[in-house]
Amino acid sequence: MQKHILFGLKILLAILVGVTIILGFVYTGFYFGYQAGADKAWSLAGQAIDETGVFPDGEEAAFNLKGEITKIDVANKKIYFNAEQPSQNPLAPRAPVERVASLDKNYSIIKVIEKSADQLAAEELAYEKNREAARQAGTETPLRQKTFTEMVYPLESLNVGDKITVSSEADIYWSESFIAKEIRVY
Repeated sequence: MQKHILFGLKILLAILVGVTIILGFVYTGFYFGYQAGADKAWSLAGQAIDETGVFPDGEEAAFNLKGEITKIDVANKKIYFNAEQPSQNPLAPRAPVERVASLDKNYSIIKVIEKSADQLAAEELAYEKNREAARQAGTETPLRQKTFTEMVYPLESLNVGDKITVSSEADIYWSESFIAKEIRVY
């Protein structure tokens, strides 16, 4: 009887060891297969993103930065603003970084103002009339009007918290301070 119990325990132990070994192989194969698949998927996703051209490479030039004004130094003609932190990974979260734009001697500040619904409706009506007249006369169709107006804005009129786009003649993507040619206020 003891031999049968001992033999049964040996068989049970062999089965448990065999199942453990099989599960180990299955887990290892699944993990490495999953990891290889995940790596391949991320690689293909990164390649697809790169091919779209939506996100610039870190080596490409950026001549415009968007941000929010944090400080204005009128005497020295400098604007401090927060803009996205530069990164080579387009999917990485980016905290704002303070940048300093020194204004060029020929700088311009342009305020972009949205047109009212009434203005847009009146311009759309005039555009449709002009387009129909051009079509009947066989001439070129006029261009559609912009949905905003632009006006030159003095530096003293800028406020902390204004949303801006700063433009420069040089690549400013990695620069923390640079010379700005144009600032657009929204």
